[in-house]
Amino acid sequence: MLFKLSSGWLVALLMAVVAVWAFLPAPLPAEDEDQPVVEEAADEAEDEEGQEADEADPAEELEEAEEADEVDPLALPEDTSPESLAKFIERVQTLRPDVKTQEELIEYVKKLNKVILEAADKIIEAKADEDLDTQAVRAKLAALGTLSQLDGEGAKKQLADYLSKLKDDKRPDIVKEAQLYLLANRYHALDHENAKQIKQFINDVRTQLGAGKFDPRLAQFAMEAARLSQSIGDTQFAIETNRQFAELFAKSGNPQIEQAGQRFEANIRKLEMVGKPLDIEGSLVDGSQFDWSAYQGKVVLVDFWATWCGPCIQELPNVKETYEKYRDKGFDVVGISLDEDREAVEEFLKEEEIGWTTLFGTSPESGWNHPMAQRYGVDGIPMAVLVDRDGNVVSISARGEALGTLVAELVEKKPSASPATKAAAGKQDKKPAAKKPSASSGTDTPVAKKTPAKKPAAKKPAVK
Repeated sequence: MLFKLSSGWLVALLMAVVAVWAFLPAPLPAEDEDQPVVEEAADEAEDEEGQEADEADPAEELEEAEEADEVDPLALPEDTSPESLAKFIERVQTLRPDVKTQEELIEYVKKLNKVILEAADKIIEAKADEDLDTQAVRAKLAALGTLSQLDGEGAKKQLADYLSKLKDDKRPDIVKEAQLYLLANRYHALDHENAKQIKQFINDVRTQLGAGKFDPRLAQFAMEAARLSQSIGDTQFAIETNRQFAELFAKSGNPQIEQAGQRFEANIRKLEMVGKPLDIEGSLVDGSQFDWSAYQGKVVLVDFWATWCGPCIQELPNVKETYEKYRDKGFDVVGISLDEDREAVEEFLKEEEIGWTTLFGTSPESGWNHPMAQRYGVDGIPMAVLVDRDGNVVSISARGEALGTLVAELVEKKPSASPATKAAAGKQDKKPAAKKPSASSGTDTPVAKKTPAKKPAAKKPAVK
């Protein structure tokens, strides 16, 4: 999985290095498009006079180069007031390094973080403003985290000592910075196969989110914790986790956070699908109406997908294979396309020779607004919902090897009596009991008394 990280801040750093490397400035074109209009006009005038516009004074170039070399963008400003240093840190964090190799980039990253560390220490020592102090602590932790992976054991010890010191700080905001740093570090080091470790991480995120004023920076941790809760095979724990996060987001007082909290409600709807009947309705790609009752007694995969969804396309061969293998044993597939382009879906179904039924919503009920996607809280695809012969959801992630394994097991099971059959059977069993109320309600001649079956009861006095 993309989220499975095991080497902590080193992985984060390498990801950052790759990101920076990808955005290195390209070589300047032969002609500088940003040249001021005044200079362009001067060049044109020189051309008209027969002079070569490309010629430049070597002495001037050398002087300009020497002046440029003298200006170090990573040098601390002369004004070392906390406000000036805070602006300096903000500025250097957005610089694009002028480097040509990855080794040069790593050296630049080291230098950058060392100067950020120096500036942050000066702000903290000044004790001028609590907000600036908090920003400086945040910057210092980030710098130490990077240097601890690049500069050996000395930086690692410095980071550990600093974190230990922050735990005893009397300022809540400063303590919060340390907690957030440690939480991020723990997340990157999570073993995604260790359910106990994941649960502990989730509980800690929930505790921090509920402690004191809502911190928006914890929102992303909560989102990721909710996702992790669905990966450990404990549905009830996942439902409770999402419900508690939903409540916390609703109380945040931040409209954007409150809106984001709707994701948890969608997760709950999905998780609560398992073990319950599924009801599908809508229109097919050709515009005709879909009949879910036609699938009664079958094992059905309801596949939410789209032509633009890479993982959906990658899973398609597996679905096809399972379909062909078990279709004669009572297995079927119903696709629900979240596309917005009907022609694209029709063309895809034709090219892939897909034989099962596909639903498609017309605007404004197309794409993510498809009624079935809204009803069942679909916020990510593919979402593969597997239904047994009784019409109950068995899994909401029937993909890969799990699909074939589950289908092979389910097609061998016979459906239980349908609700209608059970109701009819219940009525037949309760016929005598049903007649008692009619007698007690004042009816003196119930039908049962007129039947031969009641004759033995009438002879009882004669026996006595």
